[in-house]
Amino acid sequence: MKILNSVLSVAICITALMPTAQASAEYDRHYAVGKDFLGREQYKLAVDEFTQALKASSSATAFIDRGTAYSELKKYDAAISDLNQAIKIDGKNALAYTVRGVVYFRSFKPQQAIADFDRALALNHDDKYAVVNRAGAYLMLDNPAMQAKNTQNWLDRTQWKSDFAGHAATLTVLAYKLSKQSAQASSLSEISLKKLNHLFWPYSVLKFFVGKESQEKLLEHAEDSTYDLAQCQAFLGLDAYSRGDTSAARDKLTFVSKHGVVNSVEYWLAKFYIEKIDAVKTVKK
Repeated sequence: MKILNSVLSVAICITALMPTAQASAEYDRHYAVGKDFLGREQYKLAVDEFTQALKASSSATAFIDRGTAYSELKKYDAAISDLNQAIKIDGKNALAYTVRGVVYFRSFKPQQAIADFDRALALNHDDKYAVVNRAGAYLMLDNPAMQAKNTQNWLDRTQWKSDFAGHAATLTVLAYKLSKQSAQASSLSEISLKKLNHLFWPYSVLKFFVGKESQEKLLEHAEDSTYDLAQCQAFLGLDAYSRGDTSAARDKLTFVSKHGVVNSVEYWLAKFYIEKIDAVKTVKK
């Protein structure tokens, strides 16, 4: 899944201070081009333009966007450096914390990611991207159920009306499953089936969790969308892992790592759990 970039608002005042006006115009020009490249997923070109913009004027927004581009290029140290600078300029910028949290999540540093998502949500309670990414980061912890209540509280506060509610609920059910809390997993699945619209994905996944949908039927529901299919395989893989079936888990998660969307939570969870499974196999050898 992609993080939405913030919109820059620049007020240019034409005064006798011509160097300032020229710098602002230079910034605007490079920033606009960089933003266009970022939207087109041409990340190297976006970095170049944001760099030129930052030479004209230091801006938290440009640092966030360049950090986003660096993250997509998997240059995580550079991304963190830019996001740190953005936060130094504007410590109340919720987006800076959300994007930095995503970079930590992709770097398999869940504690730091969760701390940033918490900061983002303290500044912007409606940041659904921070909520879902944080729910994913919880699954990288040894006992994800300890934090799962935070996502449930968000679901209740938003009355389950967010378009991310089903995704958040599914990740939270998996948190309980991975922590061997089957009663809580079943309870939340049943609540989710009552609260969520049955026409929207991933409703069928929650039916599967309580035995009301077969795996074959579930995969049929997802097969028309590559994104949904990869996400479905991720959910099934994590469910298999929770039951101790690491072989099935690895097969499904490998599908996600090959065919999943890099901007999705599940893609990085697949990468993380594949490494976790392989590390155990190496130790056993």
